[in-house]
Amino acid sequence: MVNQEVLQEDEGLSFAERRKQRKQKLRSEFFANKAPAFKMGWRFLVSFGIFAAALWVVSLPIWNLNSPNQIEVQGTKLLSAKELKDKIAIDYPKYIFRMQPQAIATQLEKKAPVYNVVVKRSLFPIKVTVIVQERQPVAIATLNGQAGFIDAKGVWVAAKSYPPNLKKPEIIVLGANQRVLQAWRKLYSQISLSPVKISKLDFRNPSNLILTTDLGLVYCGDYTYNKMEKQIQMLDRLRSLPKSSIGLNFTHIDLINPNYPVVDGVTPFKPDKPEVKP
Repeated sequence: MVNQEVLQEDEGLSFAERRKQRKQKLRSEFFANKAPAFKMGWRFLVSFGIFAAALWVVSLPIWNLNSPNQIEVQGTKLLSAKELKDKIAIDYPKYIFRMQPQAIATQLEKKAPVYNVVVKRSLFPIKVTVIVQERQPVAIATLNGQAGFIDAKGVWVAAKSYPPNLKKPEIIVLGANQRVLQAWRKLYSQISLSPVKISKLDFRNPSNLILTTDLGLVYCGDYTYNKMEKQIQMLDRLRSLPKSSIGLNFTHIDLINPNYPVVDGVTPFKPDKPEVKP
């Protein structure tokens, strides 16, 4: 009965109307089958448009570093921030996203007396921040005929790397070489804590380190960490002695054997007796 009614309705329709309905049906089936592909294509176009817009935005000149004025140097006390900026090789304008912070840090550590350099980029505003730690000179030393300084870590730096008005360290090192620099970190920690002021260290004779102290010249022999500890302890004991017991015009103190100090051939006091173990 239903089919007959449908047939009657179809028969009641004109040929043009049936054709129109057929086209609509085919169109609906076509779009129903192609909908996933259309959705995927639309998403791709939207994503591509967003990517292209972002690419265009980041390529604008506003993201360029145009002068050293956009570089900020922090952590300087001895050195000039301007001179450090001049040591950073940048071809302006420089696209900030193409800058390599680690390469700049390495470059600066090679050209200037700084270490642990950190380079940061910021976008608002566009600038580069360079944070440095300066190498603080603690001793004056000439290396390979060139005047310079040694820092607490045993790194030698040419004097020309510092400003001319730099306050000079009070310690002088003679005969500086790579062996001395390797031992310097530990040695400096010892002499800086010495109760007797040490103003000069002479390494020119490898087998006899000579110290210039408030007590006079001190012969130490070859340097070892443990022996220097005992030598400094003995200097502390010697400074507590009455001046009459060591003389006023002695030439040197021999601490090559720190257990047996000798002042101009005289032992100022009896050495401590070794402990006798039961």
